[in-house]
Amino acid sequence: MRCFDHRLASRNQIRPDVMSGTQRHQDGGSIRLRTAGVRLRIPAPCARVRQAGALVMRRLAGRAAVLAGLPILILGLAAGTAAAASGGGQVSNYPCTGTGINEPFGITAGPDGEQAMWFTNEGGEPSSTGGSIGEITTSEQQCSNYGNSLIDDPTGITAGPDGAVWFTNNGSGTGDSIGKITPSGQFTFYTSSQYIDGPEGITVGPDGALWFTNAGNNTIGRLDPTTGAVTSYSGTGIDDPTSITAGPDGEQALWFTNNQNDTIGEITTSGAVSNYTGSGYTGACYIGGPFGITAGPDGALWFTNQDGCQYGTGSIGRMTTSGTLTNLYIGTSTSVVNPAAITAGPDGALWFTNNGNGSGDSIGRITTSGQIYTYTGPGISGPEGIAVGPDGAVWFTNLGANGSGNSIGRITTPAAQTITFTSTPPSPAVYGGSYTPVATGGGSGQPVTFSVDPASTAGACKINGSGVVSFTGVGTCVIDANQPGNASYQAAQQVQQSFTIGQAAQKITFTSTPPASPAFGSTYTVSATGGGSGNPVTFGIDAEGLGPCVISGSTVTFIGAGSCIITANQAGNADYQAAPTAQQAITVPQEAPVLTWHQPANIAHGVPLSGTQLDATANVAGTFTYSPPAGTVLAIGTHTLTATFTPANTTNYTSGGTVSTQITVVVPTPPCTLPIWKCPPP
Repeated sequence: MRCFDHRLASRNQIRPDVMSGTQRHQDGGSIRLRTAGVRLRIPAPCARVRQAGALVMRRLAGRAAVLAGLPILILGLAAGTAAAASGGGQVSNYPCTGTGINEPFGITAGPDGEQAMWFTNEGGEPSSTGGSIGEITTSEQQCSNYGNSLIDDPTGITAGPDGAVWFTNNGSGTGDSIGKITPSGQFTFYTSSQYIDGPEGITVGPDGALWFTNAGNNTIGRLDPTTGAVTSYSGTGIDDPTSITAGPDGEQALWFTNNQNDTIGEITTSGAVSNYTGSGYTGACYIGGPFGITAGPDGALWFTNQDGCQYGTGSIGRMTTSGTLTNLYIGTSTSVVNPAAITAGPDGALWFTNNGNGSGDSIGRITTSGQIYTYTGPGISGPEGIAVGPDGAVWFTNLGANGSGNSIGRITTPAAQTITFTSTPPSPAVYGGSYTPVATGGGSGQPVTFSVDPASTAGACKINGSGVVSFTGVGTCVIDANQPGNASYQAAQQVQQSFTIGQAAQKITFTSTPPASPAFGSTYTVSATGGGSGNPVTFGIDAEGLGPCVISGSTVTFIGAGSCIITANQAGNADYQAAPTAQQAITVPQEAPVLTWHQPANIAHGVPLSGTQLDATANVAGTFTYSPPAGTVLAIGTHTLTATFTPANTTNYTSGGTVSTQITVVVPTPPCTLPIWKCPPP
């Protein structure tokens, strides 16, 4: 018999020997030594071995860790408090007085949706051989107890695939066996001295068979529920296998705890065994005295450790299906106290029993992120087995010695919370904008927190510490709202708010002032600012304004009268729309033609007006109308001649301009009859 492990010297742990000469009775987290009718409870399990045909106890008292001088790293989170009345965590206790419940241990929901819980009674009532199978309905809490002379020290229990309840008989009085009871109370027992030896945990495998741990011969057993055929599998590292569970997500394997060599085992449905030590874990804890195990909702294996961490109280471990130990959670000194069974709850968390031996009895709950809560109360005393009932509550067995002992407990799971967005994102939401989401949560009182979901378009949005969402790009922005839970309330289901962020608008503003009445041939330099795209503002002339002006770059030249319309444009980019075209209109006035008329020479009376005298000029093309007109014979004297100009381009130049001059009409000089050289000059 080995109750002291040489490994303890390096761990500064003490594993006291178990007294000899006493009858062994295992409770999965405690040992009850029956001596002279007095039952003592010594915490924590130690392996059992066969010796001289009898099953000898080798459970350790508490596996309490002294851990003197070792570095301590707190891996868990603080324990929660008792649940509020409006939330979950309400504890009920059912002693089932008069029905013979005695030392209840394992518990399971009934088969085929039966509204009942079934449990093993390790005590002697009603059968004197030592044990019975109990049933409690989940609605009326009516208790029944079923005995049989072949039941002895029943421990593990599970609903089978055949509509019956299966359990392990870990007894020496009647021989170790696997038992089956129908909902009507009919028993069947399967024995095999070769393959059934100290059975403890039992579960239904992915192959539809019953798989169980043999702590007596360190093997894993399999029982075909149809044929009753029993086989067992050995393998390196199997040492005091205790609990067993089917792997997660339909994995064709089962997982079990090796309580004595501090490992987690795996066995495929074909019988291949693997063993995982978790040696890659570098924290302050190690796998120590693993006991309960279950498949978690996150696709990993979760198990209880009855030692191996600070405080000497144990931890909750998580291992992937590849055998990698990801963490060991310990919470505070009262969060994990001699934990025994563990199960996946209906709330997405793991629930476990803290068999604290009177000083720290509680029901524990750990989320898949490692947040630990504990529930205490008068209805919890030495809790051992734990399972989810068909009513959605968590049920457990109370093995304790105080007023709650020898009873069945029930605890409600935390109430659900709902998050509701009360804010609406801007519409349209555009690049460069912002939004502060607001939402209401459930009754936990925890704040609703917001984050940008990875499904958002990369770079579309971000959120700061104050909860303000900035629109940093174009695309889809998805905001996640979360609210953590507490002992009374589950974490709220995540709620999302999704909206599209579009391109921001740009605006062009002219910064230059055009001339009021520009002259033909003058120039003007135009300038303007644009939007945030950073693209340059470019200028042009609107088609309606091509006559009065031309542009080169930003220089405008006025070439005629009319409305000169300057256009300004700015291209967009991924975040900005192209700016709407901006216009600047400049009115160029018509110019008056410059008219010139030199005074003509005197003419003799009788000479009609002609182009010689009517010869006014203009600086632009056009026609003159004279008054008096050509051909007119003026009287002797001085006369005013007037010319009215009509330009050929009446768009650019004004019409009706006049110019005047004077002409003198003189008496004609008689012809000179003298020789020409003697005639006076004309």
